[in-house]
Amino acid sequence: VTHVNQERASVRPTPLPETPQVAAATETDSAPATPTVPVPTLNWQALVLLAWAATALALLLLLLQRAYFVRGLVAQAQEASPKLTAALDECRARMGLARPIALRVSPNVTSPAVRGLLHPVILIPKNLAPKLQPRDLQAVLLHELAHVKRGDLWVNLIQTLLQIAYFYNPLLWLANLMIRRVREQAVDEAVLVAMG
Repeated sequence: VTHVNQERASVRPTPLPETPQVAAATETDSAPATPTVPVPTLNWQALVLLAWAATALALLLLLLQRAYFVRGLVAQAQEASPKLTAALDECRARMGLARPIALRVSPNVTSPAVRGLLHPVILIPKNLAPKLQPRDLQAVLLHELAHVKRGDLWVNLIQTLLQIAYFYNPLLWLANLMIRRVREQAVDEAVLVAMG
């Protein structure tokens, strides 16, 4: 029996050394698994929202660029002559406007216009100012002053912002066009009333 026990003891298998593959397998089994994050996909509503945001941002940037351009026009314009300033003061009194409004002559504008929400400035083309007869100059100034008195610059800003937000709606573009046309007619009628 002891001889059999000795043989069994000698037959015992010796442990094999771990191969690199087995070692690697045991290491990865013991390491925590990193979770895989699914990549989100955009549905059509998100794509439409992104397209709207990109277009609205581009239109808003164009509006800001135009505002800086107009600011540059006002900065480059020259002060009006005392004769033009006196005509403006007379027209302001006729329209019942007490707030100060500047008058400048610009070589870069093609038609008379009023600019500035808080501090309005009337711009008159440099080549037009000497050609205007007193009554014509009065009509031009009254027209621009009527825009200021009615608050048309603020209304126009609100219209423009709505048009940026709802650029995809053709009815809004049509409504804005009609409002601008009616606004000019209303201002012309105010000038006719002011001039008698």
